[in-house]
Amino acid sequence: KRRRKSVHPLLFVGMVLVLWVGSWYGMNLEIVVFEIVKMAFIPMVTYVLLSLGETMMITQTSMQDTMREEYVVTARAKGLSDSVVRDKHAVRNAIIPVLSRLVVSLPYLLTGIVIIENAVQWPGMGSLLFLSLYKQDMPVVMALLLIVGVISMIARFALDVISLVLDPRLRDRTFLIRQEQKALTRRV
Repeated sequence: KRRRKSVHPLLFVGMVLVLWVGSWYGMNLEIVVFEIVKMAFIPMVTYVLLSLGETMMITQTSMQDTMREEYVVTARAKGLSDSVVRDKHAVRNAIIPVLSRLVVSLPYLLTGIVIIENAVQWPGMGSLLFLSLYKQDMPVVMALLLIVGVISMIARFALDVISLVLDPRLRDRTFLIRQEQKALTRRV
């Protein structure tokens, strides 16, 4: 049996980062990008630190629940090492609730960090929404809520696609539903 040659994940991430940063220099955007990163660093770190505890707790609980599933026990019974069972079998399903939580918190990220935006004096959607509500500028409020809603819907659709890719049980259910629908249309 031929083994597929693969690149180590850290090497792959390093190559992507080098190409990404290199593209900034190729398009003469390095000064603009580094200024944006410098301005966004403190708000991003603050938001990450605020949400890190909850995300870690969801990750730990999800991983513990997944490690008790039958397919994980079966993989261990086959004699696979703990790292293979964890990395190849459990993580794919345990990451879905974590991604779901991140997608659900996306509207909060876009609009709810008014305090962080004010602290670093960085105008953002949250500050604009708060100011528009204060001034009762409803067209701006409606536009911002529409933008947040569209972004949230796109993120939820992407989450559904990612869930179908990661969880084989969902793919099987989708396949079975399609087969049932075809059978019903043939009968009619």
